[in-house]
Amino acid sequence: MAREVLEDAFRIAGALVHPTWNEGQPEWTIEAGTLIKRTRCANCGKELPEGHFKFCETRCQNSYNKRLGRLRSAQEDEAVRMAVQYDF
Repeated sequence: MAREVLEDAFRIAGALVHPTWNEGQPEWTIEAGTLIKRTRCANCGKELPEGHFKFCETRCQNSYNKRLGRLRSAQEDEAVRMAVQYDF
């Protein structure tokens, strides 16, 4: 049902071709060389220690990258289930 509603909305708006899931992610849309000033860990949300720029520790970095890899390789239904389960 939701898919049909969105397809109709895209068609009406003239957006017949929409970006892939990967192209819609912040990591994809940020131009090369653009720096994002983070104050919180991208995985757990804790405050970043001095000298850390995206993750508070290696464990968070590994967890985030594994989860993102599983999402990218999942089939559509599984990716939706995973995205709803995890709070990015």
